[in-house]
Formats: sequence, structure tokens, C-alpha cells
Amino acid sequence: MENENEEKKIFNKLVDLGLIFAVQKCTKENCRKKAQNMNLTTRKRSKDSKNCLLTWRCNSCSSYKTIYEDSFFSLFRKPLKIVLAIIKCWAAQITIAKTVDQIKLHFEHEVHRNTVALLFFRLRQLCTVDIDKRNLKLGGKSKIVEIDDA
Repeated sequence: MENENEEKKIFNKLVDLGLIFAVQKCTKENCRKKAQNMNLTTRKRSKDSKNCLLTWRCNSCSSYKTIYEDSFFSLFRKPLKIVLAIIKCWAAQITIAKTVDQIKLHFEHEVHRNTVALLFFRLRQLCTVDIDKRNLKLGGKSKIVEIDDA
């Protein structure tokens, strides 16, 4: 239950930041409720798994979608707190090997060095994307951005 509340807290924060969607719609062709909002639920990947994952579920056709659907996080099948911890290590310029050790030490979660390397690579790609500066949006809801020409 504690893990579930923590996942929902992280989910809500990422929604507030605009990094993942607050709602998902069912896209199954043969669903009676296609294009209607799905429900946010928790489920386990397997019966003996101790980690619950947040997912979107359609009550009509029982299909599931990951909460990461159509976001940067959809590239990874790890709990949100693990992905965010890896991003934090990348931002602190910690090596891949030390990141793997940190995740194991602090979260008691095994993560492969290839997963960490891929996430580091994707983050570097995001930082080098050529942004159209005319359409660049700075700030956000209740944020003030000041730019000095000096």
C-alpha cells in the first residue's frame, strides 16, 4: 500500500510537470467505450511480484496501457522512482557503474548497466535536440520567466 501511494505521488507530480498525461483513452477498435477515458489502477506484473505498477485500464474491454504511454518514460519498463533515480544520477554526472550500485543500495532493485546506459544516452539526445527557438515555451503554470539581453 505504501508503494502504491508513493507511485501515485510521483505520477501526480509528473502530470503537474506535463511529462506524462493525466488521462488516457481506450484505443481498441472493437471496444464499446473506444475513445472514452480509462481508469487509473494498480496491478502486478506477476502473481508473486511484490511491486505494484500504476496502469490505465478500460472497464469495457479490460485492456491495459502503461501510465508512460506516449511519453519519454515509455522507453523504459521500470518503476517511476527507479527511472527518476537514474535521471538524478545522470544529472549529478555519476558513472553508469556507480549508478547501478546506487540503485541497488538505495532501492534494493536490480537494474542492468545496459538499461542505465540507454537512459543516459536518451537524456543526452534530449539535451542536444535542435529546438525551434521561436516556438520555445519557457516556464509553465504559475511560473514567471525573465530573460536578460545583457
